[in-house]
Amino acid sequence: MAKYMKNYLSFGAILFALSYSSGDLFAFVKSGADWTYQEHPIEQMLMVCDAGAPPGASDIIKAAASQWNYSRFSFKFSPNTCVGSDDFTIRFGTTAKEVDAAETDTLVPGTVTNHITKCAMVFNSNRTWNATMNDPTPVENDLYSVALHEFGHCVGLDHSDAPLAPSSVMQSELGVGQTFRTLQPDDLAGRNSIYGAP
Repeated sequence: MAKYMKNYLSFGAILFALSYSSGDLFAFVKSGADWTYQEHPIEQMLMVCDAGAPPGASDIIKAAASQWNYSRFSFKFSPNTCVGSDDFTIRFGTTAKEVDAAETDTLVPGTVTNHITKCAMVFNSNRTWNATMNDPTPVENDLYSVALHEFGHCVGLDHSDAPLAPSSVMQSELGVGQTFRTLQPDDLAGRNSIYGAP
């Protein structure tokens, strides 16, 4: 199984199993930090660095990010370039742990720990990536699925492996050759619990 990368937040996650407005039980996990301190989360523009990326990767990454968008939260992108703040750059390169398909960092050292202050992603360039909406081969990591998960960390969610959320995009593992391309009720409930109902 290819693991998603751990989010590099330094504080503990809290498990939430709660009744939501629909009466369903959810098990999303908040990371403990978010963008609610900003008037319009998130105010910063993200940038995809095309250097070393497979063809079509930028469009796939942006499409995955857009699933998280709604009236109270939105990922926005500047033109693709490799020049700018590393704190808001999405790129392909070497990850801290070779076993991880991607890694996301959301906290600038020395900043307030309950504020997400960056959304920086690295997709492991040593992996074989499916950067299309076709099904991946058995040896490919699905870029859309992995990006969808990683953007969940930038929303403020941690991994959710509880039995109540077996199909959550925020589960911690996704096998090579597998896809998970649609946010589930648990993922959306987690987002809405942070930023408010639509």
